[in-house]
Amino acid sequence: MKHLLITIAAFMALCLAGCKPDNPTVYATSEGAVSEITWESVTLTATANPSVLKESDEVDYGFVVSQFPIPTPENGKVFLAADGIDATNRRFTVVVAGLEPSTTYYYMPLAYSRKSMSYFYGPLGFFTTKESPVPKGAVDLGLSVYWAECNVGAISPEDFGNYYAWAETSPKSVYDWDSYKYHDSSLPRLGLTKYNSYSEFGIVDNLTELLPEDDAASMNIGLKWRTPTFEQWSELRTECEWVETTLNDVNGYRITGPNGNSIFIPTAGEHKNDKYYPDVAHYWTASEGIYNTIPESNFYINTWFWYDNYRYRGFPVRAIIAKDME
Repeated sequence: MKHLLITIAAFMALCLAGCKPDNPTVYATSEGAVSEITWESVTLTATANPSVLKESDEVDYGFVVSQFPIPTPENGKVFLAADGIDATNRRFTVVVAGLEPSTTYYYMPLAYSRKSMSYFYGPLGFFTTKESPVPKGAVDLGLSVYWAECNVGAISPEDFGNYYAWAETSPKSVYDWDSYKYHDSSLPRLGLTKYNSYSEFGIVDNLTELLPEDDAASMNIGLKWRTPTFEQWSELRTECEWVETTLNDVNGYRITGPNGNSIFIPTAGEHKNDKYYPDVAHYWTASEGIYNTIPESNFYINTWFWYDNYRYRGFPVRAIIAKDME
């Protein structure tokens, strides 16, 4: 710590010497003021010192921000005031975005002379961003819910993860009606024992959306996580930009939300009986009896059409978490 303080003091002495050649004790700006700190941004404000640089110096004002205790343009990033300085009070403001949550940053106000191509600094300050409201493993796309970075059971965005029959919470080696959890061959036709609204297909309970105990996301990640409903998948479809692409040589879709954040969903294929079918992207919803597709692609979001008997097949799951469960 003593060595760090000596180093900072030595740097500041050099900085002051660079603030104004004929008066090394004068800063180019006032001390910066910090406001509106969030988990990813902060607002910084300072006042230009008119005795240091003149308009003829062609000056831009801003801040240098870094995670290093001695911030420089080389180890940090320079944020210039887009609106320049206020003509009345010579104040300038910068909104610094793209920060890491729960992280301490060091900053200095600065003036950059385009004429001399030199930086002139103000006093050193620091701030710490707030903890992120986005749960670990989730991405805020600017939608009504957070979306998981990876499939359930996956360790990276391009990893396929595990495959689940609808309303089952464990992967298996064979995906057929005989192994399906909520199937009884002694019942009519499909022999459904849960999540059924039609007497000709089995026991009627009129459940149309997965309960937590039958949700692969809830049971494998945590009860706050859920398999997306059809409406949540539809929001992802209609409110985001979808681009078919690859990630680490894995085919899939880069999905970018209204706020610019994105997730990658791999073309993970599906399991039917004891066979694996690649080159399709079939993902479960939590909503029973719904089928949909991205136009002109092989991406399907579905649970089952009774006449297609999809329910027993093995599909991957991409989870969501509600924003009110942060």
